[in-house]
Parts: sequence; C-alpha cells; structure tokens
Amino acid sequence: MPMPWAQIQDCADVDEVRSVTGPVVSEYFAASGGPFHVRLVSVALHCLRLDCATETLPRSLFLEMHDRVGIGFSASNNFPMKHQGAELLANEISMMSPGGTLWHTTTGPGDWFTMALPEDDFAEAGSTLVGRDIMACTPSLVARVAPSSLARLQSLYAAAVRAAESAPEIIAHPAAARALETTLIEAMLECLAQGDMRYDSASRRRHATIIGRLGQLEEANRGRPLFLADVCRSLRVSQRSLHQICQEYLGVGPKRYLLLRRLRLAYRELETASRSETTVTEVATKYGFWELGRFAVAYRETFGESPSATLAR
Repeated sequence: MPMPWAQIQDCADVDEVRSVTGPVVSEYFAASGGPFHVRLVSVALHCLRLDCATETLPRSLFLEMHDRVGIGFSASNNFPMKHQGAELLANEISMMSPGGTLWHTTTGPGDWFTMALPEDDFAEAGSTLVGRDIMACTPSLVARVAPSSLARLQSLYAAAVRAAESAPEIIAHPAAARALETTLIEAMLECLAQGDMRYDSASRRRHATIIGRLGQLEEANRGRPLFLADVCRSLRVSQRSLHQICQEYLGVGPKRYLLLRRLRLAYRELETASRSETTVTEVATKYGFWELGRFAVAYRETFGESPSATLAR
C-alpha cells in the first residue's frame, strides 16, 4: 500500500494547470482576463485522494474520472458553480462514476474540493457503512444533500487541506492518515446516502458532446487561430445554438471564448519570442488582430501588461 503524501503546486497559466492535473483534467478555460493563479493542494491517503483548487478567475474544465468514483463540491463562501451547464445550489454536489466525464464551471474566484476513491473501495465502504451500494448508475449526476451533512464534510476537508499546507508530516503518518481517511469517507457517504439525486437530461448530454467536439477542434488546431464561422461549420451547429451552449458550459459566448483563445496564443508566442527577431505587429496579425490599438487594449485587460512588455521580458 502506498504511503500517504501531500503536495502543493502553484500554477501561473492554463497550460501548467493542464500539465499538473492531467489526465483527469483534459480541458481548462479561464473565462475572464486578469491575474491568473491556481493553487492546487493534493492529498493522497491510503485509498482516498483529495484535490483542492483555489482559483482567481472563473473557469470551465472537463473532468474524466477513469477508474475512480469522484465527487466535487465548493467551499461555503464561493460564487455559484455549474454542473454540465446547470447551476448548482449551495447544498448540491457533483458525483461521477468510473469512466464518467463532467464539464464543471465556476462563475468567480473561490475554492473547489474533489474527493476520489477507487471503485471497489467505494462499493465496499457503501456496503459496510450504509448497507447498500450507492454507486451512480450514470456517468455523472447531482446530489442535493442535507446542509448540515455538507457543512461537516466541508469542515473536515478544509482541516485536511490546512494540515497539508502547514503540517504535512501529519498527513504522512500512516495512523493519522488512516483516521482522517475513515472520517472523510464516512462524511462523504453520509451526504450521498441521504442525497436527492438529479440526473443529467438528454439535452445536457447533447450540449456536453458539442462542447467536447469544440475541444477536439481546438486540439486539432493547436497554435492556430479559430474564427466563429469556421467553428460553427465544423461543429455543424448554428451560431445561436453555439452561443447558448457556450454560455451554459464556458460562462461566455463563443466570440468572447475565441477572442480569449487568440489572445492567449499571442501571449504565449510573445512570451517566448526574441525581441530582435519578432515584432508585436507580426504576432498580432498572425492571430487575426488587425486593429492594433484594440488588440493592445484587450491584451492589457487580459494579462495586466502591454504586448511590448511581454515581448521585452
């Protein structure tokens, strides 16, 4: 059995988040400009895995659960969150089955907690502690739980994160890790056993498929700009439908989404380019920005500095 451990990682850009969280998080999109920072606190106990993300910007991400059962819920002071494009109430949590996928969206800065347990351990814990198997029968769903039960789970989880940050030697102690794991699993199952389950509708699943195809289109065009007409044509969806779906899942319309994507492509190139061999104009026009004044304004709003300042670093 592997030894328990705790790890803290600070990410300054989207690609770093993808690298640290892959293959569980395969897509990550920051939905607004401004200073980007994600602190990831990960705790691996004997079987249970905890991952806490503290994020400065609203975002959408795509989760793939693989061989574990997972749940996700917010800290008590967060902005509203969305599960497959539908807003989560304060006492609702997301649940995913092994092999399940989920688009999860935040509408502001805050903390997001996840817990994951191997399928066999989850089934055994359900039978032992609840007397029945409470595994989800669909890839993902929402459970509305008793506020008091969720508050206890949030409190226990926050205590584990504080220990990981300030006293990781406690996490690494096998007996302490076993006690913490048992308490957290009991609190998780108490929430789920009493929860009122809400399943994803057929339209939600269709919309999630379209957003997934958008991600595949981006991957096929990594490093190249995409424009709205081309995206609608490739996805075989109208601009109106795509606007609705992007608002639900990404928190912004498709024009804004593609604009931010082009700005980030320009940022990456300026950040790594040589000032003696590259100009801001060359990079801006490469990614479809022909009005250089507007480009500079949008760039500064998104990254907090001018394009020339990025190139000069």
